[in-house]
Amino acid sequence: MARIIGVDLGSHSVKLAVMTGAFGRFEVEEYLAEELPEGEHDLPARLECLESMLASLPTDERITSAAAFPTEHSSVRLISLPFSDKKQIQQTLGFEVEGQVPFDLDEMLLTHRVLDSSPEGSRVVAALSARDRVGHLLTGLSETGTDPRSLVIDGDVLGDHASSGIQAIVDIGHQRTIVTVCKDGSVCGTRAISLAGAHLTQALVDARSIPWSEAEDLKHRTALRTSYDAEAEWEEDNPTGSSTPTEQPASTASDSSHESDILREALQPLLASLRATLINFEDSLGVEIDEVLLAGGTANLGGLTRVLKVDLGVRVRRVSVSDMAHAAGKPARYALSHALARRAAGISSGEEMELRRDSFKFRGDLANMKNTILGSIVALAAVFLMGIGFAAWKSMDYKSEIERLDMEIATVVADMYKGEISAEEVGGPQEALTKLQAKALETMELIDLLGASVDEIPPVVSTVHDLSNAMPASSKARIDVRELTITQRSLNLDAETDTYDSASTIEASLQAHQRFKRAVKGDDKKVRDGIRFSISVPLGDADSSSEEG
Repeated sequence: MARIIGVDLGSHSVKLAVMTGAFGRFEVEEYLAEELPEGEHDLPARLECLESMLASLPTDERITSAAAFPTEHSSVRLISLPFSDKKQIQQTLGFEVEGQVPFDLDEMLLTHRVLDSSPEGSRVVAALSARDRVGHLLTGLSETGTDPRSLVIDGDVLGDHASSGIQAIVDIGHQRTIVTVCKDGSVCGTRAISLAGAHLTQALVDARSIPWSEAEDLKHRTALRTSYDAEAEWEEDNPTGSSTPTEQPASTASDSSHESDILREALQPLLASLRATLINFEDSLGVEIDEVLLAGGTANLGGLTRVLKVDLGVRVRRVSVSDMAHAAGKPARYALSHALARRAAGISSGEEMELRRDSFKFRGDLANMKNTILGSIVALAAVFLMGIGFAAWKSMDYKSEIERLDMEIATVVADMYKGEISAEEVGGPQEALTKLQAKALETMELIDLLGASVDEIPPVVSTVHDLSNAMPASSKARIDVRELTITQRSLNLDAETDTYDSASTIEASLQAHQRFKRAVKGDDKKVRDGIRFSISVPLGDADSSSEEG
């Protein structure tokens, strides 16, 4: 069982969301938060705090983590291009961005995501992050004992909390506020505002002449009041939408209106910046924001949702995290770490722009790499043998089919050697097999050196084995497999056979196998050599859910 960690290196406290599970099924185990010493908010202090928190976790399980790069140290832009071809976008985006920013692109890491496209063109969300800052953060994280599998911009990964419509996720932290705008769950843009909870605390320190720690405590005991009694019907929203009791910060808040007035006045610059940022997003994207989702530690301030509703004129609620986050207290502060844990587990939207690329590409997780290498070698051998066997049934197109397979094999071998040789340099199947055997021997020697042990059968091999056993005997039905695609969630097979009855026989034979009982045959089509058909098989438990509690 793997342990998954989302790491939020906040400037006030370090937060961790810890998940456990395997094979795509993960659930939250716990949330952890540790405040930094007063006045120590730089990266070394945060990393030291993280190292201390990691030391308290069990060390008998493999740990996979994801961390966030600050939005304020990135430039995220919406780029419009007059074409939609992905390869063309990849080739020209750098030139387009270079003309809009005052940076040397050689010193920046450029990532992007296509937001939408049409025959007229496309809109691309592009992000520039300084390579030295990314490298410095990854080095520091590695020295704490956690080498994150994924590093994404914090404002980008917060989009995991969005659902439908035009939503703005506003994460009000300690020293900065992140504003992320999403359309139907997809991030359109993100920006940081250098005003947040610390400015409210400082206002209490200045007005009351009290120590910082006392002002911080007083801030969270004070309920903000609106100046419009008519808005009193807007109650604090239930952030989870479930049976979990709503937080009631106002029930323990200070009765004094003096502190509320101080905080309301200190909040005005942030509200003004927030309004301007949201209006700018609406103008540039051509949308109208329907709802604001609050995240971050300051989001738990009593009465804040009501104040924002009055000021912004849209629906405002705290972001949904999980029932366990509510049990841990102040759940909105775990929004970022929770989204990062989901990213590390591979159960988030998956659209986040990844910074672990090029020279920063993740190279850890040796046990998982062993699984991948073993699975790839055996799967390639299986595909090779299946291709040769099925090719024997061909007569009219025998030569062209063999040539196609030879090219596919050469391409696979070239991919295995990662640029050391090209597909054209692979002379034929025998030479391809020799190279595969050499690579397999080299890989097995590497695996022996790694000393890792993985007991699980590679999933691709298991599926191919079961598929072979589930097929009817050749005397009952002939099958020519044109294409076989296996993923974690499904198996898709495109094949040819003699007659319509043979296609039905193959479908029935697969359905008789416990693993492929949900096999569904697609439309049959008459072709020159027989009948072409496809079969789709959902894999996994149909009643399972990837959503944690």
